[in-house]
Amino acid sequence: MAAKNEKKEKADTNFFGMMAQIMISSLFVLTGALMLFVPGMKSLYFLYVTSGVLLVAGAWLMFRFFLKKGYQRITDYNFSIGVLVFVFGVVVLIRAGEMTEFFTSLMGILIAMEAAILLQLAIQIIGLHGRSWPLPMISAILVLAFSLLVLTGYKNIFKINQQLFYIFLFIAGLLGLLSLITAAGRSHSFKKEEEARKESLRSDVEADYFITDEPARKPEAVPGEETESLPDGK
Repeated sequence: MAAKNEKKEKADTNFFGMMAQIMISSLFVLTGALMLFVPGMKSLYFLYVTSGVLLVAGAWLMFRFFLKKGYQRITDYNFSIGVLVFVFGVVVLIRAGEMTEFFTSLMGILIAMEAAILLQLAIQIIGLHGRSWPLPMISAILVLAFSLLVLTGYKNIFKINQQLFYIFLFIAGLLGLLSLITAAGRSHSFKKEEEARKESLRSDVEADYFITDEPARKPEAVPGEETESLPDGK
C-alpha cells in the first residue's frame, strides 16, 4: 500500500510539471499569435492574465499541500512554493504597468526555462531508447539561442522589430508542445515494451519451471492389463 501511494505521489508530481510546461508553451503560442494577428493588442493584457494564473496556481499549491497531507512529508515544499508564486502574482498585478518595460526580458527568462525543459525531454527520450530525440534536442538549442539573444543585450533587435520577436516566440511555444507530445508518446511506448518484456520473461520462467522442476509421474496401470515385471535374477 505504501509503495502504491508513493507511486501515485510521483505521478501527481510529474503531472504538475507537465501541466506547467504546457502552460508556458501555450502562453508563447497564444502571445505570439495574438500580438501578430490582433490589432491593438498590448503586452499589458498578458501581464494581467499571467498574474491571474500565478494567483490561482499559488493558491492551488497551498491548498494541495493540506489536501495531500504534505505536512507529513519533509520533502514536500508545495506550500512554500505556492506562497512564492502567489506573492509574485500579486506583484505582477500591482506593477503590471511598470513591468511592460521589462516584458521582453521576462519572456526571455521563461524562454530559457522552456529551453531547459526541452533539453531534459531530449535526454529522457535518449534514456528510453527512442529515435525521436533530435526534435527536442534541436528545439532546445534553437530556443536557448533565442533566450540568449533576448537576455544578453541583443534584445534591442527585437525592440526595433517586434514582429520578429513574436514570430520566434510563437515558434518556441510550438516546438515545446510538439516535443512534449513526442516525449509523452515515447514514454507510453516504452512502458508498453517493458510490460511486454516482463510478461515474456515471466512466461519463459514458468515454462522452464514446468519442464525442469515438474516431477516425473509413473505411468498408471490400466485396469485389465497385466504389467510386465523385470526378472529378479533368481
